[in-house]
Amino acid sequence: MAAPGIAALLQQLRSRQRTQQLSAAIALCNLADNKATNDAIAAAGGVCTLLGLLNSRSEAVQEAAAGALCNLAHTGELSRRAIVDAGGIEALVGALSVSRNPQVQLGAVRALRHLVLASGLPDAKSRLVAAGGIAAMAQLMRGSQCNKAVYEAAWVLNTTVSGSKANRTAAAAAGSVPTLVALASAPHEICSWQEF
Repeated sequence: MAAPGIAALLQQLRSRQRTQQLSAAIALCNLADNKATNDAIAAAGGVCTLLGLLNSRSEAVQEAAAGALCNLAHTGELSRRAIVDAGGIEALVGALSVSRNPQVQLGAVRALRHLVLASGLPDAKSRLVAAGGIAAMAQLMRGSQCNKAVYEAAWVLNTTVSGSKANRTAAAAAGSVPTLVALASAPHEICSWQEF
């Protein structure tokens, strides 16, 4: 899809009509899985608009926005940097802190995983910690109804504490250790890394 098509979708995202927002967010979610269109979405300013939709009154719009941000963070270096620069880590942690919707949680935590694992974002972990991300991951591991989101949170937490004594101490203070032990000893059928 050419840049004019992306511009039209971004215009729909900015509509006050939730059906238009939802349709555009779903389309962008699908398009963001391609590097060329991923970069075009970021270059056209799509990241900020999608981040704003994490606060939509419609859970379906929140789900689609979180999914689009996840794909943007997964596929494009330009998009990852745009998400971080736009305050996306803080917005995604905020979405995790308030949403009980399993699909919003999964999209947000997967986006965060892509950001903290990216080699070109040395500030991602520190921003996650400053935004309350360690406590948000611990809470998600204890309270999500989505096993995949629980494992993604464990992955984000592991990546964030790796190599940092201060982050490990913060994770222990947030009560994440018993949850991690429980996850590690959970029956294979219930909690499987192969779900990914």
